[in-house]
Order: sequence, then structure tokens, then C-alpha cells
Amino acid sequence: KIIGEPSAKTGFIAYGSPYGAILEATEYLSQKGVKTKFLQLRTLWPLHGTEISKFIDSCDTVYVVEHNISGQLSSLIKLECAKHNLKGIRKFDGTPFRPYDIVSPVLSGGKNR
Repeated sequence: KIIGEPSAKTGFIAYGSPYGAILEATEYLSQKGVKTKFLQLRTLWPLHGTEISKFIDSCDTVYVVEHNISGQLSSLIKLECAKHNLKGIRKFDGTPFRPYDIVSPVLSGGKNR
């Protein structure tokens, strides 16, 4: 499921609980003039590699938002889609994502976290 501005060049991919924080972050970024879109994965297996690849190819920068220190979702996407231009936004301290956790790396130039 893709949410957001179809022509956006900044994208987010996530599965599960980051959903609400990403939606709030996309609204905030839109107000700041940054168009974004969000690919909400609804299943992890089978991973729909063709659709994910199309989404990644339509963006200049893609952030994979996940609650995982090792970036398992990013690794799975890279394995299945052979895409390596992903940036990670990871949280692994047991607390939920806040919109700021997602907005901050985008506005700071996309530095990996």
C-alpha cells in the first residue's frame, strides 16, 4: 500500500508499528515543502520484490524504518530486490517511534542512523 505524494522522490518503507509515526512525519515534512511517500508492507513473506523495486526506483532516497538494531528488513529488501541505496532509520531501545525520529534524518540530509 502506497500512501503520499506519487511524484515524491523521498520514500519510506516500513512494516507494522512505525505506521502512525510515519504518517505524522510525512504530514510535517509536507508542511516544510518536502514531498514524501510511504510504502506500507503488509506481508513480509512472500516479499513482493517487484513492487518494492518499482517504489525504490521511483525515489532518490528511501528510508527503511524499523525497530531492529541489525536492520533485518533492510537486509531482506536488499537480498530480494538487489537494491543497495537504502538508508536506515532504526530504533532498538524498546520505545515507539515518534514523528521526530523520522523527520530528523530527512531534514539533516539523510544521514544513516
